[in-house]
Amino acid sequence: MMAHQGQVKTSKQQHQQQRPSWEDSVKNKNTWCIGSSRYVDIDENNEVTIRDEENIVKHAVFTDKRWVKFSEQVPYIDSAIRRDITLKPTDFRVHTGGNWYIMVTDERSDIRRFYINSQDNIPCATPVAIALTFVQWNTLKMVIDETKEELEDVESCWHLSQRDMERCRECTPMPSSSS
Repeated sequence: MMAHQGQVKTSKQQHQQQRPSWEDSVKNKNTWCIGSSRYVDIDENNEVTIRDEENIVKHAVFTDKRWVKFSEQVPYIDSAIRRDITLKPTDFRVHTGGNWYIMVTDERSDIRRFYINSQDNIPCATPVAIALTFVQWNTLKMVIDETKEELEDVESCWHLSQRDMERCRECTPMPSSSS
């Protein structure tokens, strides 16, 4: 039995050596590993992509303004995560710009694109999404903090009137049937 425990420890040590640390995870100045096969990339236009290296459908894309708006939602998302961990279940969803929403359910945060069903005008989830464990979420928050300075001149959408906001494709990408 003692030999088996030693083998498990060695296996864990090997696994930890294979996984890059936070500091070692940066392939270049614009790519971060947030855990497992999940990466965050920022391109030359400040477009941010959270992606799964093993499955191209698993991703979320943010314009620079959408990334800033997403960053502004972090305290609310964290609050929903704390509720999910302690109270269960949590059904939290917030719009982060474009057709993208982040949801907190079932011990994960899910960033997903939606569309309007043309038959009944109801928002429907697409398969284009990426789910993050809460550990990956915490690592993503480090990336958000690290990119704040780079994107400090970018502002999330703001509008002088409700009407302007309703016309903005970033803030209201899926207009209601009454619009």
